[in-house]
Amino acid sequence: MQNGIDAISQACKGQRSDTINKIAYGLGRLIGASRLSEKKTADEICAAAAHLIDKTFSERELNYIVSRSLGQGKSNPNYDGQPSVDPQCHFPPADEIATFWDSCRPLNEKHSDKIYLDTIKYLRSRKFDVSRISPDIARALPSGNNIMTGGNNIVPNNTQIGTKTPSDSHKYRHFVAPSWFPAPWLKAYGLVAPAYDATGKLVTLQARAIYSDKKPKTVWPKGYGCKNSMFANDRGRALLRGKWQANLAGVVIVEGLTDYISASVWACRKESDRRSAGTGLCEAFGVLGIYQGGINALRGIQWPAGTNVIISTDNDAQGDKYAGEIRKCLPATVCVKMRRSQ
Repeated sequence: MQNGIDAISQACKGQRSDTINKIAYGLGRLIGASRLSEKKTADEICAAAAHLIDKTFSERELNYIVSRSLGQGKSNPNYDGQPSVDPQCHFPPADEIATFWDSCRPLNEKHSDKIYLDTIKYLRSRKFDVSRISPDIARALPSGNNIMTGGNNIVPNNTQIGTKTPSDSHKYRHFVAPSWFPAPWLKAYGLVAPAYDATGKLVTLQARAIYSDKKPKTVWPKGYGCKNSMFANDRGRALLRGKWQANLAGVVIVEGLTDYISASVWACRKESDRRSAGTGLCEAFGVLGIYQGGINALRGIQWPAGTNVIISTDNDAQGDKYAGEIRKCLPATVCVKMRRSQ
């Protein structure tokens, strides 16, 4: 990328447009193979060509050229020299995931747009008390009024992506939906939850349909995998990151997003009730949410010996099978209990 940026900066008059097209196309191919960050690459190209604005073309024309050429390159990914990887373990660029998640809105705020209100309605129909769902567990999509689609994270008029206003850290001037979250999803998949790898690093997101007729019920970033990732509440993330907690009473493992939200709310309420009771003993529970194809993520966790693990799956034959598969991924040094989900 640096060689390309240098070439743009040093391009001679009469060759500047062609140079930008050529470099942006080549870097777009690397973006298509997820070897470069889309946002960072676009920003670097525009910065390198900034001295040409009003001399060779306008800022709008520059943005268009870069956007078009990157998009064309992305459609022809360059995997040359890249080690082969399991596509199901292939996550979106970390900065794009972080920006997307930061742009989503807590469920205990007051907003009037349709996607937010329908997300709240969906959760209440599932008997959730939305005021108890912590912002680190699940959020609603950004406001449809602030979303711009384009897929390459290039925003006109130098508007910074995900810029926060001083009054509210979860309100943004603009949010550019990345190419891995197609525009139609913005109107149906309103509930969003973060997923982490076995070291506690945020690696991907799952979005849940809030309308009963929408299929599939859940989606992951388009074109990427979700294998070896899991949902995790604050205590669960501490476990993944190897931070021992003396008051950790146990770790609850559930299947699916809604069961994960339920278990996380239960764990938070239980910990809060202990504090309110003033018993001096504040037991805490970590919660991990596993989904089909993600069970092996449990094998990468450094489990402290003697950890109490509660496996809570659906009360049916499939749930029993799933519980058995989870148990096989846990070391013999943990204490396992089986529990039917309610």
